[in-house]
Amino acid sequence: MSIFVILLILVLSPVTISACGCYGQGTCTVGGAQVTGFSDPNIRCTGVCDCCPACNGCAQLMAGCLAERVTQNPVEFVPLLSTSPFYNAGRGGNSLTLVIGQDMGIFTLTPAPGWPNTIFFEACVNPILPRGITIGSNPSGTFVLSGTPTETLPLTLYTVILKGGLDFLGSANFTLQVTPETVCNNNNNNSCIVGSQQCIDATHYHTCIQAANNQGIWLSINQPCPPGTSCHTSSPTSILCF
Repeated sequence: MSIFVILLILVLSPVTISACGCYGQGTCTVGGAQVTGFSDPNIRCTGVCDCCPACNGCAQLMAGCLAERVTQNPVEFVPLLSTSPFYNAGRGGNSLTLVIGQDMGIFTLTPAPGWPNTIFFEACVNPILPRGITIGSNPSGTFVLSGTPTETLPLTLYTVILKGGLDFLGSANFTLQVTPETVCNNNNNNSCIVGSQQCIDATHYHTCIQAANNQGIWLSINQPCPPGTSCHTSSPTSILCF
C-alpha cells in the first residue's frame, strides 16, 4: 500500500466517524465503556451510544446510553410543583393531578442548589406528555413545563433528562394525572361525616350534610371554590382553597 493511500485513509477516517456524532455512535457501550479495537469507522458507527454525553439523542439517552453519567435529581422545578394548586400531596414528591381545560401554570426546570448554573440546550421526556402539556425551551436557555391538558391521563411517571454543556446530563422524575373537567360524585348515598368536605376537581368540592335518616350524605350539588382559588385535590376529608 502506498504512502499516499495510507495518508488518505488517515485523513478520511475521522471525517467518517464525526459524521456519526462527536466521537461516533458505537464508540461507547450502553453502560458507557469506550469501545476499542475497531479500525473500520463504518463498524464503529453501527453501535448505539456516543462517548460524548451531549452527542446522544433523546432516544439514545432514554434507552440507557451513559446512564451512569446521568446525575439523578440535580434538576428541580421553579416554583416547586408542591406550590401548585394541582399538587397531589397524597402522593408526595413531584406529583400533579391536572384538570382538562385548566392551565397548569409555568414551571421552569433549573439546576438544583449546589449544581452549576448550566444553560440547557435540549430536554428529553419519556413517555409522551398528554396533549396540551409540553416541555419547551425559552430564549433564556431554560426549559419550562406548561400548558393546558386536552385529554385525560391515568397516573403516569415521567422522566426528564436535560443536556447542558458538553457533559452535563441531569434528570428529574414527576408524575402527572389528568381528570375530566367535571367529575360527578356518584357516592351521594354513601354515609360520610357531617361537615367533612371532599374535592371533586381543582375548582369544586362537596360538603357532607345531614340526611333525613340522620346519616351524612354528600351534597348532590358541587360547590365552587371562591374565585381565584383552587381545591387541594388530595384532601379527602377537608379542602384547602388558595
